[in-house]
Amino acid sequence: MHSFNYRVSKNKTYETIIKNHYENEIHTIEQVIKFNEQLIFERNFEPSFFIIGLLMYKKINNLPEALLWFEKFLTNAQGNSKFRYLIEKAKILKKEVEVEMSLQS
Repeated sequence: MHSFNYRVSKNKTYETIIKNHYENEIHTIEQVIKFNEQLIFERNFEPSFFIIGLLMYKKINNLPEALLWFEKFLTNAQGNSKFRYLIEKAKILKKEVEVEMSLQS
């Protein structure tokens, strides 16, 4: 039960970030990306790869960068069961990006 609630909560958090927009949000996005890049550099924090990919795809619309970050996440998180939800989500989003880039049908 706990893992289900955590999963639902996490999904709602990502949906909220993607759906909401506000003036000058690009500055916040840039700060979040820099923060997550620092987490990767300092601790190789796997979820940061996913977060950056998500922001590149859904907020900045930089498809090549989004694809790169999702691939990095999937490579780094491979086999780690605690990231199972994010791995599933990253695979779906990666496929969406590939389709939009006409790399896959």
